[in-house]
Amino acid sequence: MLKKFMVKNYKNFEKEVCLDFEKTAGYQFSTDCITGGLISKMLIYGKNATGKTNLGRAVMDIRAMLSDAMPNAETEAFLNADSEEDAATFSYIFDFDGQKLIYRYAKF
Repeated sequence: MLKKFMVKNYKNFEKEVCLDFEKTAGYQFSTDCITGGLISKMLIYGKNATGKTNLGRAVMDIRAMLSDAMPNAETEAFLNADSEEDAATFSYIFDFDGQKLIYRYAKF
């Protein structure tokens, strides 16, 4: 299960954005959203054009990196336009039966 996700310099996220699924403090009202001490159901909402879709695409980017599912990879603009860095960075921390797996990569 995904424990933590971080992305930086991707689309509208110039600064690092972190989703920490271990921080369950705000979920006391709905224990149905907690599985194995991690947030298993989450709703992200906000105004239009604030990055909700980009956040979802960033989380799912690992699928394209680990498979041949990379349509339009050469033409897709993914770097933040305001950043001076030349790569977007992705970091995933998983928990598989008590074993921690960290997967990090950068896209140039």
